Amino acid sequence: MDGDNEPDIDGNAGETSKAGLRRMRRLANEVPHLRSNPRGAIHPSTSTLIYPTPSSTNTQGYLTSSIFSSSHPKRLTFPSILPPGEQISTSPDGQWTTVFHATPTADTRGTLAIYNSDQLLSPTSISNTIIPLSTFALPSPPISIPHLYPPRTHLTSSRSRSAGPNPLDVNYELENGPSFIVLLETSLLYFYPTPVLNGQITSWTMTYLTSPIHRRYHIASNSADGFTPEGFRIRRGWTGLIPNNTGIWVGWEDEVGERGVGRVEVGRDKFGKIYLQCIPMPTLPRVEKIPFAENGEEYREELQSVVFVSLHHEDSTGFKKEKINGMQVDGDGDGSNKKDEKDVERVGAVLIFNDTSFTSSSSACRTRIQVHSFERREIELAQGFNDISSGNGEMVSSWDWSTVPRPVHHYASPTNTSILALHPLSSLPPYSLALAIISQPSGLSLIHLNLLADQWTTVGDPIDLDELRGEVDLGLVVSQGVSRGQSGLVAVIGKEAAPALVVVPRLDGQPTLAEPSTESSLAVDAATSIILAEKDGVDWSDVMRSAIGATGVGKRKDLIAEISEQTYKLSMDQVDIDELGLLLRVQIALFSLTDDPRLDLASDILRLKEASNLVDRCAIFEEDGKITFDLDSIWPLIGLMEWSINHISTSMRELILLGAQMEYSASDDIDLEQPSSTIILLQLGYRQLVIKLLSQLNTLIGFLDRLDRPILQPESKVLPAPLKRDAMATIIARDRIRDVAYANGVDLMQWGKALEGLSTRDIPQDTLNNCLYTLSLVPLKDHLPKIIENLPNSSDLFLSNTSTSQVYDSITYLPLSSSSDSRVKCERCEGMTEELGSLSVMGGNSGRGDISPWLGWKEGFKRCLCGGNWVRWVSK
Repeated sequence: MDGDNEPDIDGNAGETSKAGLRRMRRLANEVPHLRSNPRGAIHPSTSTLIYPTPSSTNTQGYLTSSIFSSSHPKRLTFPSILPPGEQISTSPDGQWTTVFHATPTADTRGTLAIYNSDQLLSPTSISNTIIPLSTFALPSPPISIPHLYPPRTHLTSSRSRSAGPNPLDVNYELENGPSFIVLLETSLLYFYPTPVLNGQITSWTMTYLTSPIHRRYHIASNSADGFTPEGFRIRRGWTGLIPNNTGIWVGWEDEVGERGVGRVEVGRDKFGKIYLQCIPMPTLPRVEKIPFAENGEEYREELQSVVFVSLHHEDSTGFKKEKINGMQVDGDGDGSNKKDEKDVERVGAVLIFNDTSFTSSSSACRTRIQVHSFERREIELAQGFNDISSGNGEMVSSWDWSTVPRPVHHYASPTNTSILALHPLSSLPPYSLALAIISQPSGLSLIHLNLLADQWTTVGDPIDLDELRGEVDLGLVVSQGVSRGQSGLVAVIGKEAAPALVVVPRLDGQPTLAEPSTESSLAVDAATSIILAEKDGVDWSDVMRSAIGATGVGKRKDLIAEISEQTYKLSMDQVDIDELGLLLRVQIALFSLTDDPRLDLASDILRLKEASNLVDRCAIFEEDGKITFDLDSIWPLIGLMEWSINHISTSMRELILLGAQMEYSASDDIDLEQPSSTIILLQLGYRQLVIKLLSQLNTLIGFLDRLDRPILQPESKVLPAPLKRDAMATIIARDRIRDVAYANGVDLMQWGKALEGLSTRDIPQDTLNNCLYTLSLVPLKDHLPKIIENLPNSSDLFLSNTSTSQVYDSITYLPLSSSSDSRVKCERCEGMTEELGSLSVMGGNSGRGDISPWLGWKEGFKRCLCGGNWVRWVSK
């Protein structure tokens, strides 16, 4: 056993007092720098963790791994002509990734490359196929890269406030390129996409504007003037976006220890030009020191971070009203004259220091926090200057920034309590909370810290990080659930070892989507976090991993049913969420994490549901009530129907066999615990899906019987895509679609009418719901004989020669070839496809104009239908 570790009461190795003392001494000599940008990222739509390679590997670059499951990390691939990336930043929507590639020489120069994230993370990508959107030469490594236009996060009862500048145009599209700021040691750059017209085609390219950091400056696009870096140089810097504030805030410390704050504005002026403007704040005030409680001796301070917060979190506008004489008024006041009130905007800069006090025999450290206030007041020019200002004698309003001469808050942590890593939770009211790793003599802990309190104040219970020992240079990457105060994961990233994933429960005081009278539980917390993520369009793998990780193996089966129930019930109140589809995807994720045999059944039902949705997408509903179909989607629909009817007919056969078994065997001898596809014929919601698919097949047969126009030939992996429609393709398709039901022995009319007439009124609703939540026939055990006797038991179903061992493509619903180098697998449902490589080459619409509904649906498969990520398939 390691001499620095000793087991705790749970049998886990803890930190000895000797190791703790060594860590505290190391912290006194190596004060960690709290960066604005995390060292890694959790990609919002894939939950892929991106992090730098640990120093123990002796390699450079970045690794990726899924936070959904424990998988071997994969090296993040970049173009072979560029050196490995050293700094990475992902846009809030996850669509773009910026990477700094340092030049492999002695100087600090390098290349900033902007990539499409899908291309970087695709399992089929290789270095020769990855092409950056744009590249730019930088004279030094970026200090911070804040991306602009973060989406407003859904909370339980509202949405977070918008932060930072407004988009340049009303119709601004993130697909055209990212917008972000790059803070360098000598200057500040604003990158944004700009259109390039080539005849009737509009393409987009990236460009930038440059400004100094420390002085007032304004530059517009197409300006003849340009900024040349001067002698001013910063040692450290931080950036931030504030809710309900359109500025980009910058804090810095130069090489001689002077500190400053500036506001950066970007936008489009009245002449249509894009501009960048830097406005330095007045000098920060001198602040009296807070002595250490024990001895009051002098100490060495080092600035660790600057975090920007709104000082008006209680006011949705970000402004307060102040009388001319400086007296504050609340709301509308007492009816006093509105002309005597002025708008005041207040922004706080939270300066976080690490203080170290040395004596001849010992040392002590702590965190100290100063909150400085910057106020922007509306001012009016004096009466005598009206003619000069406006030209027509009207009063003209202007704004002026000032620094409050004393800190709003100034407090210190307990002695020997220091912050090692910090992540502000800017989307979470009251917009002053931050997640932090703190070091204490007892070890490391993860806490929620209120930065605007009058004293050191934590929220909720700390989380012990016993597994992290020795390292003091750490970083935090939070998942979507944690960022909104709900359950999720935090990745703790160090330099020496692989990241550690930490389960973070719902923050105390944060409500759930359940009724206030509902008892709090892990299932309610998980369902709330899932639904809020679904409303934001981001992945919720963090919720699945944290819920399963916090539950013992023996209790996981019950947890799956509880999460399924709460997710279905709570999502029924959300008009923009398909509760049945979400339930199936949640069950697939839970079954996958626990190796549950119900995984394949849930995956097949979800694909049946999507098949029905796709038929609706390709259908054309005429004004006279007739239903036709897109002629370029006919052959894909035939393959889809063949797969669907094959699975439905298998369920029908199993149901007939189950009925015979129940007739001749005692009920206790029948094992209903095993997953059975007959549930799609018995459970009300799934039975309606089967009825709809049978009806859609019947409609498609009738359409092709009447069709006298040519359709596209079927897709081929060998021949090029067909360019013309072919009358012979229509004739073949007509015969093929008629054979779908016949080949499986299914009488469409007989089964359709029987399923429609099946009644479950005598079955309690709770029993039917339990069947849905558990995806099991066990709750229906006592009702099965009566249900089965009312359904057909035709022997034709057993005369078909269809095979159930064939593996099908998860995208096209067509049989997979026996072997293929292009095959990839879903990490969640284990479905496979050979189409991902061709979809990556297509790259979306690619300017081809209108495409068929089928092709549009097919090209949207960045991820599997169940929400899982594609990974390389290795033949066994």
